Amino acid sequence: MKQKYKIKLFEIQEQKIWNSLFEPCQDKKDFVLHVTALSSLIDWININELKNLLKTQPRNGSVNYLEKFLQEKYPNYDLNVIKRFRRIFKIRKMFPVHRGTNESIKVIEELGESYPNTNYKRLWNKILLDFYASLRQLEEILLS
Repeated sequence: MKQKYKIKLFEIQEQKIWNSLFEPCQDKKDFVLHVTALSSLIDWININELKNLLKTQPRNGSVNYLEKFLQEKYPNYDLNVIKRFRRIFKIRKMFPVHRGTNESIKVIEELGESYPNTNYKRLWNKILLDFYASLRQLEEILLS
């Protein structure tokens, strides 16, 4: 983004967030902290700068802005980039306020885990790999 569009895609607001992401995930409590931290990173997509690159403005939300950007600039992008980011938000919805929403449970099961007897360590690894895959795809898209 910096090379092609002269903007940062992510505007990191707290550097200590990286500590949260690299701590081991052993249980549900750790998982909640990790998913919250990861979703914060996604929330920190630089909407203010993306607005200037778009022909039409989407409804609010960092993922909506990124999706609109990709639709306008790279119409053949892999839809899984956005799907993975949205999945993280769906899982976040169930913690700590929204106890076990159907949408969150469905996403956990899509990732091959059971609910409520969830292996949170394994689920966290899958979510982290999903996030990384989307970042790598974004990099490839921007380099094309």
